[in-house]
Amino acid sequence: MPIGTRLVFLRSLSMLEMTRPALNFMGTTMAGSGAALALMRTSSQEPPWLHIALGVITVFASVGAMHTLNDYVDRIRDKTIWPSRPLPSGRVRPREALALATVSLGLGLSIALTAFNQTCFVIMLITAALGLVYTRYLRNRIGYLSLPPIVGLIPVGGYAAFAPGTVLSDPVIWLIYLTTVFWQSGHILVYSPAHGLTADGGVTRTAVPAFVKRLTPGGTAKLAFVFFVALLGVNTYFSLSTPMSFVYLTITSAFGLFTVISSLRLAKETSESNSVKAFKVASTYAIILFLAITLELLIRLYVL
Repeated sequence: MPIGTRLVFLRSLSMLEMTRPALNFMGTTMAGSGAALALMRTSSQEPPWLHIALGVITVFASVGAMHTLNDYVDRIRDKTIWPSRPLPSGRVRPREALALATVSLGLGLSIALTAFNQTCFVIMLITAALGLVYTRYLRNRIGYLSLPPIVGLIPVGGYAAFAPGTVLSDPVIWLIYLTTVFWQSGHILVYSPAHGLTADGGVTRTAVPAFVKRLTPGGTAKLAFVFFVALLGVNTYFSLSTPMSFVYLTITSAFGLFTVISSLRLAKETSESNSVKAFKVASTYAIILFLAITLELLIRLYVL
């Protein structure tokens, strides 16, 4: 491979890395859970494969744009905290990152408006705008817990894509919203110690507040534990009230308990490695949880 072609290929991989493909897949399962519920509500006779494919592209483009924009805003801070990331390492130029974020977000919003509906477009636009406000202001001034209510809009947007008329009146989609909020709260809190620690009056605290106040690493992990336990309760209520199958409840509860245990381990030994481990466990839990919701609803609609 010629050197020029190889450099272009490596730069393209670095730009793809900024979009966080694994987290984008997680976002797709969140949106999918809302979309599957909406299809149940509309009693769709045949799977709308084209719109499903467009929905996946929309989520990947939009969520990837927000991750890229977050890296662009944090490019100076990341030189100390995450020097190996594409921007602080110099593998991607700032203007390239900004262009990628702009094009990706434009693509996602365009598909939402033209292939779906105005309600879906507005929810996506609000989510993107709040995501930018979070990165520029809320995260450092208010804290990490200002993010979960924003992320919770992802499944709501998925629902609105197929059933915009009932998005405000269907209580089940708001149960999924609450599920997302509780999961995201615990997820970002267990990762907080890995984002940096500071000394405050002789006490080690996280660099970014949980909510207004910066906590000790152990305190942050304990708060994450509370959210994960609350998530187990919400998921159980969701499973029994929808109702979901016993298989769904068993699988999601088992992985939920594993996530709770990992947050307890982090609380007992708050090291960076344990923080990253707990984060990965929580990430896996989200994929299993929202993918399980999506698949069960679609199987119930189109198979059973």
